[in-house]
Amino acid sequence: MVRPVVPWLVAGCLALPGPATAEAQFGPEPRAAIIDHFQARIDSEQCARYFRFEGAEIVNWTADKTSLRAEVVFFVSFVSDHALERESALATYCLGAHRGTGFFENSKYYRSAALVYSLSEWNAGWHVDRVDVQP
Repeated sequence: MVRPVVPWLVAGCLALPGPATAEAQFGPEPRAAIIDHFQARIDSEQCARYFRFEGAEIVNWTADKTSLRAEVVFFVSFVSDHALERESALATYCLGAHRGTGFFENSKYYRSAALVYSLSEWNAGWHVDRVDVQP
């Protein structure tokens, strides 16, 4: 299930010329595979008590007939009343990567580090083969 993007995130994403252009040309099937992959982690037992998925932005991508690489930034809200350090192993696991220090704050929105998704197209659809952190 893909949750809608918060309206101010949409406005912020569309204001950026590069990512909005990349997003407009990016197909719905690989985008859904990427979001489903990330959201499965956010919805897991250990992450769901801290984070809620809010949206994703395709920053850059390249593709050929059967493979695709996409740089993606995810947006989440922090939903817990418990403290969680940004540099903790749990935050890194849930967000794939996160840059920053201090603590997450309840009801605030956060951006993940850029993640590079490598996908391949199978008969059943797009498959996430690998996820790397953008250096």
